[in-house]
Amino acid sequence: MSQGEGTLVLVLLVTPDTFRNGSRIFMRELSAVLETIAFIKKKDNEQMIYSVTIPSPTEALKQRSRRQAILKLTHYVVRRAAEGSTKG
Repeated sequence: MSQGEGTLVLVLLVTPDTFRNGSRIFMRELSAVLETIAFIKKKDNEQMIYSVTIPSPTEALKQRSRRQAILKLTHYVVRRAAEGSTKG
């Protein structure tokens, strides 16, 4: 069995400081669940833990609506192609 090397990016609903304070326990438990060795990458000798701005609920709904519209359009085109026609 070969082992893959890669990067897993997690978005957590805590502040970077809160995460840093409990990161040792979190990473130990994550390693156990994933059955691998998980660690926080470093860049310039600093852990790569960043803050992310979460959009307001109104903005999130706007983004979701656009995504759902694209999914519906994609489904329609694929379904029409399966029927032998890509014309709308």
